Amino acid sequence: MKKLNFTKKSNSEKIIFLIDFDAFFASCHIIENPSYKNKPLAVAYSEKYSIITAASYSARKFGVKAGLSAFKAIEICPELLLVKPNYSLYSKASKAVFKFFYENYSKRIELASIDECYMDVTNEYKKYGSVSKMAQHILNSVQENFNITCSIGISTNKILAKVACDRNKPNGYFRILPFEIENKLWPLHVGKMFGVGTKTALLLEKNNINTIGDLAKVDKNFLIDILNKPGLILWNRANGMDTDVLDINFSGLKSLGSEVTFNQPTQNLGEIEQFIYDMSFAVRERLLQRNLGAKTITVVLRYQEAKLTKKRVSMQQTLDKPIHTLEDIFAVSKNNFYKLWDGSLVRLVGVRASNTAKEYNVKHQLDLNKLDLKFSSVEKIVDGINEKLHQDKLLTGANLKIKLEEEEKVSKFQKGEFNDNKRRS
Repeated sequence: MKKLNFTKKSNSEKIIFLIDFDAFFASCHIIENPSYKNKPLAVAYSEKYSIITAASYSARKFGVKAGLSAFKAIEICPELLLVKPNYSLYSKASKAVFKFFYENYSKRIELASIDECYMDVTNEYKKYGSVSKMAQHILNSVQENFNITCSIGISTNKILAKVACDRNKPNGYFRILPFEIENKLWPLHVGKMFGVGTKTALLLEKNNINTIGDLAKVDKNFLIDILNKPGLILWNRANGMDTDVLDINFSGLKSLGSEVTFNQPTQNLGEIEQFIYDMSFAVRERLLQRNLGAKTITVVLRYQEAKLTKKRVSMQQTLDKPIHTLEDIFAVSKNNFYKLWDGSLVRLVGVRASNTAKEYNVKHQLDLNKLDLKFSSVEKIVDGINEKLHQDKLLTGANLKIKLEEEEKVSKFQKGEFNDNKRRS
């Protein structure tokens, strides 16, 4: 790989990595079942009505990608293997890798999602001799210890590191510094800019803004006129301007969310509810990672017939106390959806948590009298106690067996015991 000659322009500039796990969900399933290696694999709930949530690189060669209907995916790739999502596996594997980064590379890490993080290596890179050597060391270590691959974007701020990360996937690194944007950033299609979706790209193209360079050179007031406030944000990003401050104090997070855009708009309520559940799970995991609860839950929709300039519609509910459990987040999100939905075809759905509070550092005293004991099963009572504890401390016999089996799988993942089945994802 070509060596990067990273020369800092000033002592105040930071060095930021954006580390993104390659085809992470699919990779987790391949580690769990090595027989899937080198086979086209996708994550989806069913063949009929589900949407692909992730695809291995072997599947992507056939055109299978996230957002495609499972039915269509099988049509274009008949040998495609469909596996159901296992968010518990993803979460535990993700936490293991993030912990590895924290203990071995840098304490200044911002978790961007379940499979990507920003890392400030301004001081740490020196012991590796160069920024490029540190990046390669991380790539090698992740593959050797976890049997997955990742890609790294390198810059002095977050947005340039984010864009750079996509330039040498999978299992590679790429650098874009502010003084390099004219050659490395501006020639890219405007849709490659983080924050520019399909419809925004079409709107920009209609106004002769086809590349990121066009976006950078256009009058920013014109962008504000057609895109409102996001226009200024995109103009700054196109000109290489963004923050280099990482959110390592998770309690300072104001809002977090997850969303999905469907390749084919849908009115299938079962499918939409399943995705609301999945996104509620993702939001819940990010709250737990940051030790937060959220008082406000918002559902966002974009309808198929919405015009290019029409904003997304949303419905939110603010509660008296912060919530953090999957059951609560999903219940509020689903309720918001049915209040908001007008029966139209849905192109995008999202779940967002805001008005967060770092309240779960305080130990919760268990009050058995306040537990909901209307459920007759032992399992429901156990769940109630665990919710109060904010972790699975009490288990039924059946759940203990499942937990032990899962921990064995994750332990193998952490120890790299599948190293004989290495792959590039």
